[in-house]
Amino acid sequence: MNSQLKADKQIIRKFMADNYDNGHLTQLLDHLRAGRFQYYSCCCFIGLLNADHEGGELRSSCKLNDLAATHYSSALRRYGSEADIAMHSMGRPFDCGDEALRRARLTPMVLAEIRRRQRMTHSNVKEITVHEEKVSC
Repeated sequence: MNSQLKADKQIIRKFMADNYDNGHLTQLLDHLRAGRFQYYSCCCFIGLLNADHEGGELRSSCKLNDLAATHYSSALRRYGSEADIAMHSMGRPFDCGDEALRRARLTPMVLAEIRRRQRMTHSNVKEITVHEEKVSC
């Protein structure tokens, strides 16, 4: 794996860990698996966090004029552009971007974040149980 891709993946992982709640992770995974996730969409990696379409459905495309005035632009202002730039790079090697490649790279990262959170939850439950046992003895 080249160093730029490795750095981009680190940025994406950190962004997911810091900003995505479990509901957003599930939405993103569903969007990826349906093949609807697109970088050039208001419901992209950044815009999904503020998505407010009727019915809660995420879009795979939108008009370019919509990007400036939607949840994407407000999310970009709130969260910054580092993760957005990294996500763009994940679709390389082609200048216009390869959405299938981007989805193929992002899907296992989302699954890994979900597993990481599940392990943390189970670990916390065990710690509490152990602590309670010590207190009750």
